[in-house]
Amino acid sequence: MSVCPESAVEAGHSWAVILLLIITTPAAAWILNRLEKYLPIPPAATGPLLRNILDLAWIYLALFGLYYPFHRLSRLKWMGNFLRMTTLTRFFRRYPFPSDDQ
Repeated sequence: MSVCPESAVEAGHSWAVILLLIITTPAAAWILNRLEKYLPIPPAATGPLLRNILDLAWIYLALFGLYYPFHRLSRLKWMGNFLRMTTLTRFFRRYPFPSDDQ
């Protein structure tokens, strides 16, 4: 990986942590608890298959639904500074690619 003098090579580790916390919430349990108040759902219907489908739908919705707001927020100066300060690439240096001249 090459060294960029503009510090354009940044990794969003803080964004990854926030996104991980959002997508790992037990959405299926929350949705099924809400639905049971309004619809009579038999316990056999709320098996692992339905829970996995609901969790997967939540993960895709969170990933695709939060990417655009993150992209827009990262253009703001304070958010860009926050992401730059919390990236691990500040602590783990990038080394230049060896050239053919050596």
